[in-house]
Order: sequence, then structure tokens, then C-alpha cells
Amino acid sequence: MSSIRVNPYPMPDLLAALEQLQRQQSNATLELATGSRINQPSDDPAGAAQLAKINDLSSQVVSFQRSISSISGQFSTAEAQVLDAGGKLIASGRGTYFTAPPKA
Repeated sequence: MSSIRVNPYPMPDLLAALEQLQRQQSNATLELATGSRINQPSDDPAGAAQLAKINDLSSQVVSFQRSISSISGQFSTAEAQVLDAGGKLIASGRGTYFTAPPKA
């Protein structure tokens, strides 16, 4: 003969299950709203660490791009000044055009 165990006080278990379902629903809503699976480090510790590393690398890339843009602008200014000076020398008769030797 089998026996069935019946909990005489089911309310605490039901409330705990309901709270867990509400937390899951809240997390799902947050994921949908933000479009991100990781909204806090406890969601996925390994993923959060990778995300932090990616964010750090991304900020380095932005910094490098700014530096390159600045240097590029400086080179453009220097090139324009050299061309202007060369043009003035040629116009004054003290300069000549330089052509590169033909490639073999």
C-alpha cells in the first residue's frame, strides 16, 4: 500500500514559488527591455567579465581612432605647408620640380 504525503500548510511553499516566478518574469522583462542578456554581473559572471573586457578594449579603440584622426589632420596641414612653400620657391625661380626616378 502506498502513502501520499500531504503538506498541511501549503501556503509558504506556494508563496515561495510565486515569488520565484515573479523574479523570473522580472528578469525576462528586463532582458526584453534592454536587449541584453547580462544586466548585472550575477546574471552571468563569465559573460560579465568578457563584457567588461570588451568595453575596455572598445574605449581603447576609440582613443586610438581619435589619435589617428588628430595625427592625420596634422599631416594634412604639414603637407599643405610643404606644397605651399615648394610652390613659392618655384614661383620665385629658386626651386625646381622634383620627379622620382623611374622604377626599374
